[in-house]
Amino acid sequence: MKQAIVVLATFFAVLALSAQSPSRTVWDGVFTDAQQKRGEAIYTRECSTCHGERLKGGEGSPPLTGTEFNDNWNNKSVADLFDKIRQTMPAPPEQPGTLTPQQNSDVVAHILSVAGFPSGATELPSDIEQLKRVRITVDKP
Repeated sequence: MKQAIVVLATFFAVLALSAQSPSRTVWDGVFTDAQQKRGEAIYTRECSTCHGERLKGGEGSPPLTGTEFNDNWNNKSVADLFDKIRQTMPAPPEQPGTLTPQQNSDVVAHILSVAGFPSGATELPSDIEQLKRVRITVDKP
């Protein structure tokens, strides 16, 4: 009986692990062109005043592309970037946290696109748990 319980527990553990999506990177086409375009429109309206039209940053606002961005975000999850935007943007005098989760994902898709990461067939989700499984890696695996 004890052996059967161990075998059954092992089976369920393997099943649970196989049900989880494998980790991906931003090189795996984790957003669509359409999503990136929506993100570009939101970025232009909500972010470009501080971060610049080309995401190069401005006085007091960090760049969202290039070496500094890569140094800050390399080997972090897309969830980390999503959450930073969700909690702090748009910066005052606007109200941080006023973008919807979908708008945040769209803006992240735009940032990733400008950074040179490829688009794909599936939109970047707005679920934080799913985003934790996508890594920002500067170097292509």
